[in-house]
Amino acid sequence: MARRRGWALAVAVLLAGAWACAPRLVAIDHDTLLALKAEPEIRVVRYPAPAFDVTAPGNSLVGSSFGVSGGAIAVPSQGAAAAEPGAAYGLTDPARTVQDGVVASLGFEMGLTNLRPVDEVRPRDRLDELGKAFGHGFVLDVTTLRWGLSYDPEIWTRYRVVYSARARLVRADDASLAWQGVCDASERDAANGTTLGELTATDAALLRDKLEAAARSCADELVHQFLRHAGRDQGAPRTP
Repeated sequence: MARRRGWALAVAVLLAGAWACAPRLVAIDHDTLLALKAEPEIRVVRYPAPAFDVTAPGNSLVGSSFGVSGGAIAVPSQGAAAAEPGAAYGLTDPARTVQDGVVASLGFEMGLTNLRPVDEVRPRDRLDELGKAFGHGFVLDVTTLRWGLSYDPEIWTRYRVVYSARARLVRADDASLAWQGVCDASERDAANGTTLGELTATDAALLRDKLEAAARSCADELVHQFLRHAGRDQGAPRTP
């Protein structure tokens, strides 16, 4: 029991330290808000997702492999793709769901019907590169900061979904931040039926559902932050 408490403390410290390094919130000012509505088009972009991480008992962050001590499972044989759980199970970056939710809600809540998603995923999230790529106006970007699984320190065979994301409104003219929001929709407790095997059974159906729910929650939180910074927050954003 003492050993488990020690591991629980270690995991809590690890996660707290990771979140302490999260990007800061940046509020939007009134002039920028007015300028957004006057823009003919606001481009919306995403970036490649980081590796799908798994934290397992007896290991620190294991990176992108399910073959870990304390709860290894079989990964489908798909050549090199089998080394990356996201690829092996056909998982897609939740940032697309976050982006769709943010665009729909801001259009509904703020009348920003000029948001235009760009299909091409940008290779890097440097502000100066966004400025060079788009030249003028505003760019809204969304990116996954972390996604993966973390074992429950109280019941080591159960796992929790970890998901966090960031959204920014960038002035392309001078590559500066006009607004920045950060969300963490990670599960705090693991439920019954959430062993690695159960999460990844049937083409990872349960894991997909949990990631989708986390992404929708993140989108709601980011819109909530935007509305609060814009002085328009009336509680949780309404569903378009």
